[in-house]
Amino acid sequence: MTKPRLLYVSPFTPMKSGISDYSQILVYGLAKYFNITILIDNYKLSDKRLYKDFDVKIYGRGKINFNNYEYKIYNIGNNYQFHSYIYKIALENPGMIILHDYILYHFFLGYYHGKENFFSNIYENNGSIGIYYIKNAIKKKKDLSDIHLAAKLPCNKEILLKSKKIMVHSLYNFNKIKDIVQNNIACNSNKVN
Repeated sequence: MTKPRLLYVSPFTPMKSGISDYSQILVYGLAKYFNITILIDNYKLSDKRLYKDFDVKIYGRGKINFNNYEYKIYNIGNNYQFHSYIYKIALENPGMIILHDYILYHFFLGYYHGKENFFSNIYENNGSIGIYYIKNAIKKKKDLSDIHLAAKLPCNKEILLKSKKIMVHSLYNFNKIKDIVQNNIACNSNKVN
């Protein structure tokens, strides 16, 4: 029997991240059930066994038909340097998100800061209170990477609402995310009626 195809998108070593280590272990566990393609950013994997054991593709090199995969898993963490390409792909080709950090503020800041749609994305993810906090910080010439802003602005709604499934590592994050998703469903159903 043929195993279903899974696209697994994540940083791996040599990228210095707990998610890299986590992914290395997880893909070998998943390999029992799936035919896995690993999609990484533009670097060489430290563990050469991965090239032998999996189909490894490099983001930006060659076209990938995302429809060829029955399942897609995207690891999203707070480091925009490691996760920007993953975030972009996950928005365009929804699948399951493994959300390693509930608060994506620092990722979001790196990903959107300086772009034309920065403030509209702050608003979409955090509402008018998000605009207030960001503009107030700019006016007071505060560092936008201030930890207090991160605690107030999770900046995760965009990816949560685009994904097909969400996996988290704690009950606390599960309940927080459940509230966001349920509130959005309720708002959208009110608009339809």
